[in-house]
Amino acid sequence: MTDSAKVETFAVRQRRKYRHIESSEQIRFTKLLAQYLPDNVFWSALSNAPRTALAGYLARLRGVRSGLADLIVVYDGRVIWVEMKSPAGVASKVQRQVCAELRVAGADWYLARSAEAALVALRLSNVPFRHPWTPPPLEPWEGPFDGAMICSGWLPQAPEVAAQRRAAQRAWRERQRQRVRDAAQRAAAAPTASSRASVHPATGDWAALK
Repeated sequence: MTDSAKVETFAVRQRRKYRHIESSEQIRFTKLLAQYLPDNVFWSALSNAPRTALAGYLARLRGVRSGLADLIVVYDGRVIWVEMKSPAGVASKVQRQVCAELRVAGADWYLARSAEAALVALRLSNVPFRHPWTPPPLEPWEGPFDGAMICSGWLPQAPEVAAQRRAAQRAWRERQRQRVRDAAQRAAAAPTASSRASVHPATGDWAALK
């Protein structure tokens, strides 16, 4: 297996790992919503990711917007959107655009990297809880991050994620340096124009002209 194949395989494993974490945190969050939100608060998870290109095309024809958050909560006429992400997750360009439009329309928009951080987001928007809840200590990278921070494009990174990205950058730089070294070696090993076989002008014999 080549180095690039190894890197690609590692990247695929990491994406699969973080997708699983994100899905698990969203499931935990919905369980907390069912436990703590009273009957006068509406909430629902959204699934607007098309399974096929045709489904995506038809959805766009019907006016379905991409970039909507994972969950919507409505209380007292106010709308709160919560986007769940893994420890490595960030808002995409289209999500940041939708976030900006929703904020202009008066909605709240949060990104959270844990179920507890997502519940804190609802408390920040003054959503009432059915039972008392004391939030646990949260790491800075968990959030919740409001729309202003999302639109800024920078969010704190989990230590593990930051270390992985630094390692990936070092590996990428080393691959670039190795390509340069390989190219230099190939250039040095290639025959020069003066040493190629040619016909001797005096004798007509094939010879290597020096």
